[in-house]
Amino acid sequence: MSSDNLQIHLDDFDGPLELLLHLIHQSKMDIYDINIKDITEQYFDYLNQMKQLNFDVAGDFFVMAANLMRIKSKMLLAKETDDEDEDPRDDLVGQLIEYKRFKRASQKLRVKEKERTQYHFRDRSFNKSDVMIGANEFEVSLLEHAWDKIMRRRHLSSAPQIEEVQDWDFSVNEQSEIIRRKLDSAVDYEMPFSKLLSGNYPLEELVTDFLALLEMVKHQSVRVVQTSNDGEILIRKWN
Repeated sequence: MSSDNLQIHLDDFDGPLELLLHLIHQSKMDIYDINIKDITEQYFDYLNQMKQLNFDVAGDFFVMAANLMRIKSKMLLAKETDDEDEDPRDDLVGQLIEYKRFKRASQKLRVKEKERTQYHFRDRSFNKSDVMIGANEFEVSLLEHAWDKIMRRRHLSSAPQIEEVQDWDFSVNEQSEIIRRKLDSAVDYEMPFSKLLSGNYPLEELVTDFLALLEMVKHQSVRVVQTSNDGEILIRKWN
């Protein structure tokens, strides 16, 4: 693959799974029957091109490269031994399917948040809450960053689930009340964001929790606090 044909950068992708999905789609492969030999070669081509162009390549891309090589080796060994009991690609396929599911959920979340923002801010006449808009935008960006980390950790650690994201059965108002009760019982009326959204809950419930937090920030019911650049993000009750 020549540099002239390189139309994407690794910065365009949230992680190695998104790059793999792009390559699979570009090659018109069936995600359930990935040609590991071809996809591994394409993946390494992109990594090599990035290195030649002096782009920084995050460590998780190299971890995936090692995983692809391991799968490729296992498949070669399985052919030699006629062992068809377990497909070495199964775990990877499961991760890819789960990642697609989270991407769809995140897209739904963004659409819902855009709709809610348009609804709540149609009247732009000045009022005292306008002084909080800049702070709100910063706090929302902190929440989005923390949400991305939780989603990545969840889809990498959870068992593959193929079901589609269904319509929301959870109410933002109800989830807001649950969050308020948690903060009321917490020390200093604050909790880490990761703890608020921890647990093996349905994805739809986590998304609704996130939307509820966004609403609470906009209505100044809570504040989002980070004491250092790499520090944990805290949700603090605010009168």
